[in-house]
Amino acid sequence: MEEKSGKNIFLTGFMGSGKTTVGRYLAKKLAKTYVDLDQTIQERYGMSIAEIFLKYGEEFFREKEAEILKLLSAKKNQVVALGGGSLIRFENLKAIKDKGTVVYLRAELSTLLKRLAFEKESRPLLKNKTEKEMEELFNKRHLAYKDADISVNTDELSVAEVTELIVEGINKCQKY
Repeated sequence: MEEKSGKNIFLTGFMGSGKTTVGRYLAKKLAKTYVDLDQTIQERYGMSIAEIFLKYGEEFFREKEAEILKLLSAKKNQVVALGGGSLIRFENLKAIKDKGTVVYLRAELSTLLKRLAFEKESRPLLKNKTEKEMEELFNKRHLAYKDADISVNTDELSVAEVTELIVEGINKCQKY
């Protein structure tokens, strides 16, 4: 593992793509601070993402998410696991692009649905969704993820293998 800059690494991808798991592992390997954007929001507001959605709605959540992401992106030497919908707001992508490398952890929808099968209650955008609705959300979000600097497929790889591919990609990026 070579990456030695103080720049941030921002992990994006659909729910279940591995942002949290890979983020923790990557941060440890690169001696960076790990930050989970959703966890930070939950701590700040003292309630789960599902509760925030229920009480205040998605638009409120997205506004707060953008505010906190802007604050986080001002810091250095972090691996930040973004929320699955963080990049649907262009301003969020703009806020982080200059502060580090954006990595898209991608997986096939079938893989994601298997990974998410037992998490419907804790994920407000999964609740009461049909497979067709999940596919529509997946396709919509994919459009936001395509502007990432690096893309790594997480379908069949171990966390260590995904991490290695990310580091290789970062070392090839012009930003570093």
